[in-house]
Amino acid sequence: MRRPDGADDLPAIDPGDYFTSPNLNALIDVLMQDDRPRPAAAPELAIVSLPKVRISPSHLSVDGSECPMCK
Repeated sequence: MRRPDGADDLPAIDPGDYFTSPNLNALIDVLMQDDRPRPAAAPELAIVSLPKVRISPSHLSVDGSECPMCK
């Protein structure tokens, strides 16, 4: 990227690309809060009972098939 003054030794920096404010720490705190609702974890029995599939080269073909977890 070429700077407006013609120098090309450093990339041009647009201050508008950055959030600079006294409230930056408050913004980071809000974004880092992990209070979003999520589904409950599956019970251990449900996880253990999932079928186990040994992946072979035929599973990696590009015929449009999907892995058991993707279905």
